[in-house]
Amino acid sequence: MIRCQQRKVLRRLSVHVFVFAVMLLSVTPVNAVPGIDSRPANLSCSAPPRPDTGEYALAEVFPNLVLKGTLTIEFPKNDSTHLFAMRQKGRIYRFLNDSSASQMSTPLNLRPLFITDDVAGQYGLLDMAFHPDFSSNGELYVAYNVPDDSNPVSRVARYTSSDGGASFSENGEILLSLPQPGGHHFIGSLFFGQDGYLYIGFGDNMQANKAQDPFSWYGKILRIDVDSGTPYGIPADNPYANGGGAPEVYALGFRNPWRITQDSGGSGEIWAGDVGNHDWEEIDNVTKGSNYGWPIREGAHCTTPGCDTTGLTDPIYEYSHDNGCAVIGGHVYRGSLLPSLIGKYIFTDTCTGEVFSLEVTGQGPVVELLLSSGLHIRDFSESPDGELYLIAGGEVNLRQLVSDSSSGGSPVNDYPLTLSATGCFDPSDPTQVAEGVIPYDVNTKLWSDGASKRRWMAIPDGTQINVLSDGDWDFPEGTVLIKEFSWNGNPFETRLMVLHSDGGWAGFTYEWNASLTDADLVSVEGVSKQIDGQLNWAYPTRGQCLECHSAASGRSLGLETAQLNSQLVYPSGITANQLETLDHIGMFSNSLGGAIENLPALTDVNNQSSTLEDRSRSYLHANCAMCHRPNGPGQGPMDFRFETAFGDTGTCNVAPENGNLGVSGASIITPGDSSKSVISLRMHTLGNNRMPPLASQIVDSEGTAAIDAWINSLDACANNAPVAVDDSPAAIDEG
Repeated sequence: MIRCQQRKVLRRLSVHVFVFAVMLLSVTPVNAVPGIDSRPANLSCSAPPRPDTGEYALAEVFPNLVLKGTLTIEFPKNDSTHLFAMRQKGRIYRFLNDSSASQMSTPLNLRPLFITDDVAGQYGLLDMAFHPDFSSNGELYVAYNVPDDSNPVSRVARYTSSDGGASFSENGEILLSLPQPGGHHFIGSLFFGQDGYLYIGFGDNMQANKAQDPFSWYGKILRIDVDSGTPYGIPADNPYANGGGAPEVYALGFRNPWRITQDSGGSGEIWAGDVGNHDWEEIDNVTKGSNYGWPIREGAHCTTPGCDTTGLTDPIYEYSHDNGCAVIGGHVYRGSLLPSLIGKYIFTDTCTGEVFSLEVTGQGPVVELLLSSGLHIRDFSESPDGELYLIAGGEVNLRQLVSDSSSGGSPVNDYPLTLSATGCFDPSDPTQVAEGVIPYDVNTKLWSDGASKRRWMAIPDGTQINVLSDGDWDFPEGTVLIKEFSWNGNPFETRLMVLHSDGGWAGFTYEWNASLTDADLVSVEGVSKQIDGQLNWAYPTRGQCLECHSAASGRSLGLETAQLNSQLVYPSGITANQLETLDHIGMFSNSLGGAIENLPALTDVNNQSSTLEDRSRSYLHANCAMCHRPNGPGQGPMDFRFETAFGDTGTCNVAPENGNLGVSGASIITPGDSSKSVISLRMHTLGNNRMPPLASQIVDSEGTAAIDAWINSLDACANNAPVAVDDSPAAIDEG
């Protein structure tokens, strides 16, 4: 059973307590007493162990090291004694390859390169590669992006160690540089091939057509010889070594390759995960001189009808944005611990955290889901003996892909199959939550095609919520967040977002039966139905849950100070402020940050007592900011968080980077003209250009009317420099 321990007497008070509560209301002003008096113990609603782990798992390694903020891990070739951890903000650390290791040194500190500590998006250190002869020449190659507003640039530099990696030269030799005037898609990957040459992956810098220009480095994989020439040489067999394009170019037609690796086994194939645009993610086998199609195609699909595909190379595998948002290229497994994976390519999607294997057969690609991690995975690293490490964001340390001995080699599917079995609802009447599961509501609703919603939370006994500096809430392991959807007064779906003991979130959805006696767990693939012959509804896949509940937003959408700073009518009959009530019963581990009346509060889009700007900015916060924020998966420069000053949102008079929907001269927001504002156009649109792209098939007439009225009321904007936001998974904060 789902077991949870939460802190509020929420339901069915005895008659004399209820009468007493009514008496209190009759003599006490609203908000003078909390909606719940105390936290009950031994609640039945709590997150169970993660299901569907199958025969694979992610095991934490180096538990005594704080590796938060690590973007990649590398070993020198044929040397497994030490690991090197690279952090985006500029430092490279070194530590013993020993599970008991507790100390790290800093052989290379490049933070001064980045001008400011505010390194985000694709700026900062992005990748590193040890020379194959590191043991003799001590050479380390580093790829980084400098966030200089007047001259952002990507570089590859060489640093040298004379003591086996214990320290490196302070001043590196810059081998190549590339200006980066666009918002993102910079340099992203380095590796040395079996041929001894250095391969370098560049994104298109949001200048998509340059990915097809052989004389440009944008949207290309380069190959150079670092052992000859000044500062490098050109391999004689490069496709354009003798003309017709930039001599460094090895392959072209990429959007944002993340990452690129070579099979360390016999095949020697080069693999790349190329992050897609609106619809498709792709995995490519990269061969010399091949063209992978961007922006003519996204995956194997024309971006304009009837495109000319002559000379284009198909991806080995593609998947739609129904199943993820940004591919993370991995490695072909060549270790010994997982024999069933030998020779298979391992990859993931940063939004869903699902880890897959891909095997190419005569009948086509065979893809197998290995595990659902619930983590914001950014990279894979391969040890000298072929084992794989996964690097994830947030507080999660380095993980290794291992065999899950607890499963006995077969999938574990122990998640409750009915809502009544979860422990979060009354088994005799699943329309009612279990005692102690706490109701809450939000000030600004996420548009859900007109469906009504109720919400609850449950956290384990003895735990508390940590209020972060930005007002978001950090929940303890074992938390269950619940949302019920209803139509014409009847529930048809109940979703549970649960935080498992491994630190990863997962979403589970239940479909109510016609008699409303219970709800059944929806399959991993999701399902679509029509509700009461009126509402076309898609019950989400588990991967889709994590697309909207993004890692950048902390996964727990809506649970933040500004959303719950409001009155709620509790089951006790008392109307009270939610923050005051939760604080009263000890739900928070720290201060809310001030007196409740002075804390921020979002507002409903129809609340006429609030300003049009506050209503509109609140709406964008609730409906867009889960993806469109720094380090979020949303494409383009936007930051729609309510607390971000309008001039800093990267929207006002900023040209769209992903199409203008046929409106010439459109900006993301054009002051005074919603008809030339892409944010409005996308809200009015259905289909592939819809925003948000998931969970909605009906235009929100009230929301769009408010946004349009607000845009039309604007007469100017200031400080409209785009915010550095990345739609690939490279963005982190090392803390």
